[in-house]
Amino acid sequence: MLSRPMLVPYCATGPTTEISTTPSPSKVFAQPSPILDFLWFPTASIMDPASFCFMASVRECPVKLLDATDGRLRASYRIVDHRERQIAPHSMAFNITAERLYCGFEDAIEVFDVNRPGEGTRLPTTPSKKSKDGLKGIVSALAFVPSQGSDIYAAGTFSPTNSNIAMFSETQGAEPVMFVSGGPPSGVTQVFNLLQCLIPSDTHTCRSNSTLCDHI
Repeated sequence: MLSRPMLVPYCATGPTTEISTTPSPSKVFAQPSPILDFLWFPTASIMDPASFCFMASVRECPVKLLDATDGRLRASYRIVDHRERQIAPHSMAFNITAERLYCGFEDAIEVFDVNRPGEGTRLPTTPSKKSKDGLKGIVSALAFVPSQGSDIYAAGTFSPTNSNIAMFSETQGAEPVMFVSGGPPSGVTQVFNLLQCLIPSDTHTCRSNSTLCDHI
């Protein structure tokens, strides 16, 4: 099982250092800003140096593909707003083939070709800021149906509404396949264990404005 790499703001530590842990060691990779999310490459293995890497979402920085051995930057993926400011996603997920990376942020999902660092394709989850339609708010959770050949994934938002989880298809683009409703009006921090019938069997929600929910 892969251990979790520790990412900390640069001000909290000096240069990259090693920390002894039990049963296996972890490493600290200093970052310039707070970390919003991280995601292992699906086939990551310490026995395969080429695959031993992970994605990191660092505030006001491009999404980073970091080497898990020494923390060096392998590639970066830019998300910018209309003011040319860097946006760090609150959630990330690889598709089933690990060829594309999906990144969730406010009212949109950015899709990157993993093999082509740079800019991606934006999928708006709502027609406009003022619109009440679509999936509103920060896309705080993403997960693909764990079935080979499937292109269906779920997205959830922090917005405390009754329909803040939607199902999407890679081939259908920004248009939701369906919305999932019926739960309590609370923000979503995790979606996983998606069934073949496309309904999330388990979600984590957060009902307190003062509670920070870990979505690892």
